[in-house]
Amino acid sequence: MKKLLTLLLAALMVFALAACGNSAAPAGSADAQSGELTTLGDALRAGQDAMYAATWNEEHYVYAFDNNGIPTRVVADLTPELNETIDEIQFSDTLEEDEKEQKLLEAIGELPLVSVEDLSSYVLSQEELDSLAGKTGQELIDAGYTGGGSYWSDDDGLTVLLDQGYFSYAVTFEGTAEIAEDQEALDVIPNMIVKGAAYSGFGDSITDLPEAS
Repeated sequence: MKKLLTLLLAALMVFALAACGNSAAPAGSADAQSGELTTLGDALRAGQDAMYAATWNEEHYVYAFDNNGIPTRVVADLTPELNETIDEIQFSDTLEEDEKEQKLLEAIGELPLVSVEDLSSYVLSQEELDSLAGKTGQELIDAGYTGGGSYWSDDDGLTVLLDQGYFSYAVTFEGTAEIAEDQEALDVIPNMIVKGAAYSGFGDSITDLPEAS
C-alpha cells in the first residue's frame, strides 16, 4: 500500500533556478549533486523548513524537498517493520508535529541513501511557460498536462494547477467557468485560452515509488 504525505509551506514557491526546460537528460547523480546527503536523516533535516513531499511502502522511502533552491529527490530502502513504524508515527493522533519529526529521525535517520537526484533540469523555464499563452486547454491536455483538482477564480481569470512531469504549474485561463461538484477543471478548460503560467511546486509524481523488486 502506498502512503503519501505532502507539506507545502507556501501556496506558490519559486525555486531560484536557471533551468532550461523539461529535459530527457538524466538527473544529477549522487556523486555530482548530493553534497552532504548520505543518510535519510541528512535529507529529512535539510527539508524540515522547506517544501517537501514523502511517500513510503514496505520497500522504499522516497523524499523530495527544496534543497536550498534545488528540487532534490532521495530514496532509501525500508523493511516491512520500518514501514509499520513510520505509519504509527505519521498517523498518530497524539503526537505533535515536532514529536513526529523527532521520532521519524530516530527510526529511519541512519538509513543510507540509495539514490540522490537533482531534478532541476525537469522544471519548465519561464520562457517555456510564457509560450503556453494563446494555447487552448485541450492543447495542454494533449501535451501531457494532468491534474486540475485545485483551481480558483479571480480578476485575472480561472487559474488551475496542472502537473507536467514532476512539477506543478499555475495556469491561468482567460475568463471564468462554472465547475460543478462532480467535475474537475480538466472537464471545462479544453476550449479555454491560456493567459499565462507560472511554476507552483511539486507535482504528484515527484515521489512515485520505485518498481517493486
